Amino acid sequence: MTEQQDGEGAIRVWSITAGGVTETVEAVSDEVAVHQWVVTRQPPDPVVLTVTADGVEPEVWQVIRRSSGVYEYGRLPDAG
Repeated sequence: MTEQQDGEGAIRVWSITAGGVTETVEAVSDEVAVHQWVVTRQPPDPVVLTVTADGVEPEVWQVIRRSSGVYEYGRLPDAG
């Protein structure tokens, strides 16, 4: 099964937590998972996400909706 592959392009199940609610998204990378989450949820306000998968360190992402309606998102730098 592709979920068990560790190679490039393998599908993983990503956990995305926003506001205490965790959802899962199947994607080849955390960036694709976040994109799918944004397209599905279209959050009206800025939101911080925690994104992780089995064997992957959690990453913190921020999603912002610009006045033009375009979403911008990216990883936040480590606090440490």
